[in-house]
Amino acid sequence: MPTSATTTTPRNPLPGCPGPAAGPCCARRSGFIQAVRPDPLVEACAEHGLFFLLGVRPGDHVTQGAPIGSVWTADGAPAADAGTLAGAVAQAVEVGFERTLEHDAALGLRQLTDIAVKAISPSVNDPITAAHAIGYCADLLARLQHRELGPQQHLDDHGVPRLVTPDRDHRYYLDLVCAPIRRFGAGEPLVLTALLRMLRACAADARDDTQRTEISRQSQLILRTMDTGLIDSDAEEVRDFAHRVELALAGNLDDAFRDRAGETRSV
Repeated sequence: MPTSATTTTPRNPLPGCPGPAAGPCCARRSGFIQAVRPDPLVEACAEHGLFFLLGVRPGDHVTQGAPIGSVWTADGAPAADAGTLAGAVAQAVEVGFERTLEHDAALGLRQLTDIAVKAISPSVNDPITAAHAIGYCADLLARLQHRELGPQQHLDDHGVPRLVTPDRDHRYYLDLVCAPIRRFGAGEPLVLTALLRMLRACAADARDDTQRTEISRQSQLILRTMDTGLIDSDAEEVRDFAHRVELALAGNLDDAFRDRAGETRSV
């Protein structure tokens, strides 16, 4: 079986993509998408002159009979036989009873985020554990920034795009970590500064202006979410770290990382 080439998809990823008459492809069983292997689907599409837009990614839950993708011909019409690609879809899209870490980076970040949120719950009150979990998220997010994120276009052996598979983008991963923690930790400076340290690390290793814009957005959301009841010194500490994020985004890493003192800032 040939191995398809993969590229980041443009706005109009496939010929005729997808016409209003494109035929739906439905899940044959319920469960979590555990893996997507594009090669069988690309080969089948090339053989039958079809194009396929997959609508699910690893980590998504699907229900039997629900649409998971669309298939059409070059002129945007549906495939003559809706079951033409059924076997290839079954080979390409692996469905199981639970999410797995192998192909689902978001699951690991979700687990770490859950640890942080539970740690700052009123029944636990352990912001240091939350800060440590956020630190591990920083490492994962910095690595993800150098991966090709967002939808991927897969070409057949002749260079014709046959398949687009969705993927999560940079904003999704940042929201996944930052949004619940900043909401539940809005009144705890240790948690908010940990999030901002994470964003500072991401800023130092951001690869383009799109990523820098998203990092700055998250920093501003943290400031907007911060509990207005914090005393001035605590609020100023959070604002100071937000400023350090901006310094890192501007390339001034020396000043951005001047306070290396663990969970608390240098005095």
